[in-house]
Amino acid sequence: MKFLEREAAVFSASKEVPHEAVTRMPHREILYTILYRRTMGIRTCCWHMSAPFKFLTARERFARNLREWRSKRGLSQEALAAESGLSRVFLSRVETAAATVSLDNVEKLAHVLGIDIVDLLLP
Repeated sequence: MKFLEREAAVFSASKEVPHEAVTRMPHREILYTILYRRTMGIRTCCWHMSAPFKFLTARERFARNLREWRSKRGLSQEALAAESGLSRVFLSRVETAAATVSLDNVEKLAHVLGIDIVDLLLP
């Protein structure tokens, strides 16, 4: 929190944003706004990000990538489940990030899809 308070003070001292506006912003939004503005080199009065960036968990990334690769290959959940030896219900839960999956099952799925395991975990 000290980092955010210090950054908020620097942010409002730059005269880009009134101090009272910065103090009313939630801490996470202040940080995302500061980082976004600094990386983009923005110096205008556009200070509020309506939707902060959300980091995906490894499970969410895996679920998204599995769905994309399955659809690219033209496979249904039932077909992928049958070829990999997993149940369709389990595969559905994995694709919605509701269930965890072991490395052995990740390897089976990657083999059926014809890709490397790493492709299923890319951001």
